[in-house]
Amino acid sequence: MDLKRYNDSPVRTRISFHVIIERLKKVAEEGAGFRSERARQVLTRVAPHNVLYHGTTDPDILIEHEDLIAEILADIFPAMLSDNEIKGITVPFQNILLNPTNRLQRILQEAGSDFNLAIRGYNHHQFYVNTCCLILNTHYGANFNFNRSLFYDIPNAQGIMKHYRILYNTDFMELSPTDKAVDITSRDIEILRDNFDNLELWKKYFPEDSWNYKGFAIVNLFDATLENAVSALKGTLLGSGYGTDLQCRMLQVFRSVYRIPDLDIGFASFDKAENKFSFNTFSPGFKSYLLKDEKEEECIVLLKLVQQQKYVAISNIAQLLYEEPGNGMLRRLADQGIQSIILSPVVKNGHQLGIIELVSSKTGELNSINANQLEIMMPYITDAFERQYNFMQSQIQALIQNEYTTIHPSVCWKFRKEALRALLARAAQSEYTLKSVRFSAVTPLYGQIDVKGSSDKRNSSVQLDLLVQLIAVVRLLHHLPADLLMISILKSAPCKKWPMTRA
Repeated sequence: MDLKRYNDSPVRTRISFHVIIERLKKVAEEGAGFRSERARQVLTRVAPHNVLYHGTTDPDILIEHEDLIAEILADIFPAMLSDNEIKGITVPFQNILLNPTNRLQRILQEAGSDFNLAIRGYNHHQFYVNTCCLILNTHYGANFNFNRSLFYDIPNAQGIMKHYRILYNTDFMELSPTDKAVDITSRDIEILRDNFDNLELWKKYFPEDSWNYKGFAIVNLFDATLENAVSALKGTLLGSGYGTDLQCRMLQVFRSVYRIPDLDIGFASFDKAENKFSFNTFSPGFKSYLLKDEKEEECIVLLKLVQQQKYVAISNIAQLLYEEPGNGMLRRLADQGIQSIILSPVVKNGHQLGIIELVSSKTGELNSINANQLEIMMPYITDAFERQYNFMQSQIQALIQNEYTTIHPSVCWKFRKEALRALLARAAQSEYTLKSVRFSAVTPLYGQIDVKGSSDKRNSSVQLDLLVQLIAVVRLLHHLPADLLMISILKSAPCKKWPMTRA
């Protein structure tokens, strides 16, 4: 452990327990009682070890006093919570760790001896400026909101990466200026407020070792693996385009969420026109465990799943196959070593894109309980799959328009299948020549010859002809005298019998 992890720092840090020792002295002076007696006993043991009060810049020295430090911190780190809480002693923004709870110790042990604790994506620039902001807030009342989520990424014993959010408690730290400190004015604070990226400017106002940072901070870790994985999934899906290896990019996220190292993911596309499931066509390499070697299949069980738009979880495939020995889908899954599975339909705006498959080789790993975790991720998965699906459909339509003549919607499905074969071959970088689409042994029940758009052309021609005639009539009426025009109107009006009157 090293307090000089970065080359330079605006603070000279000394880890000490003087704040809590002073508090113990006040408790000891209260008089009788268990708390006062205990405080006096602790102070008696602490007295010979001045380093605990005055502090040190070498954290390794404190390791010799682990038991005594644990006794000093007993009120903050209760033994009853040591197996539950994930916390320890540290210095803000540094990777120092002392007095870890039992649970934190187990987490670090599972990570392995080669693991080095480090804040994700944290660099020297951020450390320097954030430390300066802490001084400004504490000593000058600047009220800078420089907090952002900080994380430790720690693998567990199975190799699954867990993500822990870092929370600091600095109640036991004190800041004080040294003779190198620069007096900061309100104008200086305004200048710094707009210059986060100018590290040299920050060093001008906060030179190296210009402040003393004495005490310790408490670091609390919160297991944020799920929300972090969802955030990572959003980034993965938003950045995914057609042809990307989406399966591998999603697999790590799902393994973190479900904490299953052997978890795999598959996808089966659904073709509504043919009412069949097939291999995924809009993300090459995204295989399907349901279909395996079958190119496509019309499965009543899967069709029901899509229609009901609800997930299905099978926690014990071997047991269900024993009860239903004729179930071909279960047999294919068992042959692949799959013992539990979650199937969830991917539906967007009423359009059924297919089924997402989560599979595990262990019985009970996937079940109806943890299947509910999919609800958090499915909206992002659905949006990503829809984008890739729409892109694929537009490519198919463009290829048909370029390579074939105008076709009737009733036979479009066969042209689309041929265009799809060509596009998949291109994605696999293999040669493929489009074949002519033929229908053999077809008996027509009704025939019609029509030129595309002829009815629209005829209607527009009639409309244009009537418009020309009406314009001609209007021009003619403008040239007629008023009396002649009235006679023409009366003659053209329908006959009407008028009642006779005497003169």
